[in-house]
Amino acid sequence: MTVFSNSRFRFRKMIIIIDETLTKHSVHKVNITTDLGPGIYRKYTCKAKDTFESLASRFYEDADKWYVIADANPEIFFPLDLVSGTEIRIPNSVYAQVK
Repeated sequence: MTVFSNSRFRFRKMIIIIDETLTKHSVHKVNITTDLGPGIYRKYTCKAKDTFESLASRFYEDADKWYVIADANPEIFFPLDLVSGTEIRIPNSVYAQVK
């Protein structure tokens, strides 16, 4: 997994993800990037009722990949309340290593 240099996860060696069944999964970081340029992510303007989970489902076909979008937008403090009209970054699936 690659994380942005300003990621909330940048100082961790391992990230623990807890899924909907309360099972813990560990994700090891493999790279930190400072490249926020075109091709790495697309810009998306939030609409009413958007959440990181719903966007991950839409862009990656897996709501459990919400943390990829959260990681790319560390300035959003409380991701459940994405405000309509807010522009965020959605990392492309190749960059985010979403399969």
